[in-house]
Amino acid sequence: MLKSEILRVVRKKPGITVAQLCRLLNKKDLDYCITIRCCDYLNPRRRRGGCQTPPCRYRYSRVSRLVRRLEREGKLYSYRERKPDNRQPRGWDYMKALYRHPKKPISLKRWLEVNP
Repeated sequence: MLKSEILRVVRKKPGITVAQLCRLLNKKDLDYCITIRCCDYLNPRRRRGGCQTPPCRYRYSRVSRLVRRLEREGKLYSYRERKPDNRQPRGWDYMKALYRHPKKPISLKRWLEVNP
């Protein structure tokens, strides 16, 4: 059931990240995940400061595992993309974006125009 939900959400919102997918499936927002200090969401360095097991329907680790399984089965494709992130000083960060179909290759000339 969760597999079909993941595929449905990725079909409606191509380019979604795993963290955004988890928040959409649980109907939560970013502030909630940071405020409760979710053990699955925090990196290991911050986990040492104390974290909580989230009271979510689907845990981040479960969603992440299913995404990897769907990638191995060829039902999802992931790409490392540069996306805006207000929490970073530079204003962006690299994230794993999910798509239902493989993206068309981009020419080097076009890539250099987009990423100066």
